[in-house]
Amino acid sequence: MGPRRNRGARSITRRALIALALAGCSTPATSGAPDADWPEPPPDAVRGEVTSVVDGDSLRVDIDGQTVEIRLGGINAPEFDECHAAPAADRLRRLLGESVWLDVISTDQYGRSVGYVWVDSDSDFVNGSLVADGHALAMTTDDRWAALLIGAEEAARERDDGLWSPDACGEDFEFDLALDMTQPDPPGPDNEVLDEEFVTIHNDGDQSADLTGFVLRDESSVNRLRLPAGTVIPAGGARVIPSGCDDPIGWCSSMAIWNNAGDSALLLGPEGTVVAHTRYRPSD
Repeated sequence: MGPRRNRGARSITRRALIALALAGCSTPATSGAPDADWPEPPPDAVRGEVTSVVDGDSLRVDIDGQTVEIRLGGINAPEFDECHAAPAADRLRRLLGESVWLDVISTDQYGRSVGYVWVDSDSDFVNGSLVADGHALAMTTDDRWAALLIGAEEAARERDDGLWSPDACGEDFEFDLALDMTQPDPPGPDNEVLDEEFVTIHNDGDQSADLTGFVLRDESSVNRLRLPAGTVIPAGGARVIPSGCDDPIGWCSSMAIWNNAGDSALLLGPEGTVVAHTRYRPSD
């Protein structure tokens, strides 16, 4: 399985991470432990002045006269060309104050600082607020706040908030579809058994479902599979979607799609409406 983005193997100080990002270095790190409470900024949080919002899960801040791009940790908002990208970015703009507190946990492969953000004025937890309002997915990570973010996402989905709304993207489906991460972690080296790594789309309704143009994706910003013409699941039927090439509707990927450490699968309508979602956690 490919490495999880925004995660790493060793810890260094937050200020050092920011210095590394400014220097163009991308040494990853992790920090923290589970906590049952919605978080407050840690004592060693770094203060920055907000200069701009890049998209729904990233912003730029000025720290001691230098601009740093911050990728919000533990979440993933829609990409700029995807449904609900604009509302997510707008919500982030409205959440932010003139200055914020930053708890930087790593740098990513693009040299961005990855971390958690609080609004200076009232300590509002920005990462959590975006997820709770339905403007971002919670990532299946082992970060200190992962369980709380996943809980916030589940509540937003129950309320059909934000990107979880059935009319978020102007589409209207009467299908009763469900996803099952049947075998996201097959026995053996993942990249050698790609046709044994698969998810299943179930049609629990009483009419056939033509899924031409629908998109199957993971929780990252990378893996997307647009289903080809003729992808029809009969009423009460199911369709297995493998990561390998043996099936013409499979990903035909050269690398594993689903992360062994945990992942989400989403089925989207052609315009981006979320019609089915499931999450895999090895501990479940």
